[in-house]
Amino acid sequence: MNIVSDLQMLADTVKKLTFSERKATNFEYARVVARPFLSKGEIRWQLEQYKGTQVFHKNVSFRELLDWVESVGVPSFRQAVLVAAGQQIHYTIFPDKIKRKASSNAVCASPAPTHDRKKQY
Repeated sequence: MNIVSDLQMLADTVKKLTFSERKATNFEYARVVARPFLSKGEIRWQLEQYKGTQVFHKNVSFRELLDWVESVGVPSFRQAVLVAAGQQIHYTIFPDKIKRKASSNAVCASPAPTHDRKKQY
């Protein structure tokens, strides 16, 4: 199994997907975190792209996320972690294969957070 197929299977329970340890030094982002959020009644994905001390955000659909993982995420990073309800899957990305290690944890399922935070006065 690879990252995209696991992401498709666990789409309803994924809490976040993190790519880290970039392969190419010319790739501008050091780490990318994708997390689901609820926007106007539908689930969207927010890419948090870390560049030095700055964080850039991009909102994408699930299909765009899958395309990004295949075209940018896997070729550009050495490690990925998929956190879903009740389990974590660690990936080590080699040039010719992807090593997968799954572990279960006691993370409870929670609904997707909304895009905007509730202000506390």
